[in-house]
Formats: sequence, C-alpha cells, structure tokens
Amino acid sequence: MHGALAHNLKLQVNWVEAEGLEAADSSYEAQLEDYDGILVPGGFGKRGIEGMLVAIRYAREKKVPYFEFASACRPLASEFARNVCGLAEANSSEFDPATPHRVIYKLRELRVSRNWAARCGWGHGPARSNRELWPTKSTADRDQRAAPASLRIQPRVRKHTDGGCLRISGSTPDGTYVEMVEIPGHPYFIGCQFHPEFKSKPLEPHPLFKAFIGAAHAHGGQRRAEKRAAEVELFHRPEKMGKR
Repeated sequence: MHGALAHNLKLQVNWVEAEGLEAADSSYEAQLEDYDGILVPGGFGKRGIEGMLVAIRYAREKKVPYFEFASACRPLASEFARNVCGLAEANSSEFDPATPHRVIYKLRELRVSRNWAARCGWGHGPARSNRELWPTKSTADRDQRAAPASLRIQPRVRKHTDGGCLRISGSTPDGTYVEMVEIPGHPYFIGCQFHPEFKSKPLEPHPLFKAFIGAAHAHGGQRRAEKRAAEVELFHRPEKMGKR
C-alpha cells in the first residue's frame, strides 16, 4: 500500500493459498494470470513451498513483476536452481535437510538453533540477535537499506549467476553472504533476505516496494492494452471467432 501511494494508485491485494498452486497440471495459471504483480512475503516451515516455486516460475517465465523478501528469498533461489541450473531436487536445508542439491543452508551459528526468525535481517534496525548490524554491498543502483543476511548460495548456482541469468545484486561487505538477487532484463524480479517492510512508511515507502508497484502498474497497463487490441481485432475480423 505504501508503494501504491507513491504512484497515486489504489492497490487491490488478493491472497492466494500457496498449497492451491501445487496441482500437477497447469490449472495454477488460471489463479495467477489476472495479476499485475506477484509478491511472496516471508514465512517459516516447508508448508506451501512447492506452490511458491510454481508461482515464482510463472512470474519468471511470463515476465510478471515479482518480489519476495525475508525468508521467501530461499524459494526464489531454489526455483532458479531447479528450472534453470538443472538441479531437479534443489532446496534449502531448512525445508529439506536431506536434499542432494542443497543450494541454500543455514549459517554455522544457526545450525543448532531453531529460532531462525531471531537472526534474520530486520529492516534497517538492529537484528534480534547479538550480531552487529551491517550494510549491504550493492552491485546495482538500488537503495536496499539492508540488515544481516542468513542466506548463502552454493558455487554451482553462482556460476549461473555470473552468466547474467540471476544476478547477486546485494551482499555482505566481505562478499561472503547474499542479501539480494535479481534477474536483469526482467520487468521486476527481485528477492531479498532482509525485511524492507520495517523501513517503509505511508509517505516514505521503501524503494523496493515503490519500484515493485511501479513495475506492476506498467505491466498491467500493457497487458490490458494488448487485451483490448485483441478484442478490437476480433470485432473487425469476426471469422476468427469461428462458427457460432
């Protein structure tokens, strides 16, 4: 809503149950095709993860603006590893400790802790752990306002990121841990490990939300214009409608 206010737009938000997207067929497309943008917020546990991966792949392939933040950054990396890098069973160690393609895993100090949330990045303020807040080293022209990350991408996936398909656009100052990833050339496809919502205000939205809503609005306008053009063409060429 903060991002929409920045563009003088009235936002309509609909919630989609992730587990409802896990059908083996393509019926999930009917649930997603009318949206201008898709957002996946943070969450914990493995419930609904496969549905999230379906939504991520749909947004990536259909060029629908997509944004995910906090723990949701792990499904983005897993989907890319599965469907672009060819690691069919890629997953986060949080969701599947036995996966042979563990592209994301907990930091060493988190392996014995169940309190994952207490050590995530919380906006621009101090993390809930005793770790010191650190800035994000950005390789993109974006205002990220990040906090500590809890994400690391395996080398095999990094090889594909270096090729320009998935860019690591934010990392810790020493370059060890990933804070933010995106796909260049996509209208908007960004995942971040921190919590930008804690640094967003109605009259001062976080830049990532503002940019996401702007991209979604542009995509929706283009989509509706194409639909109107198709309807006009059918009106002037009724033979395309087939026999009645």
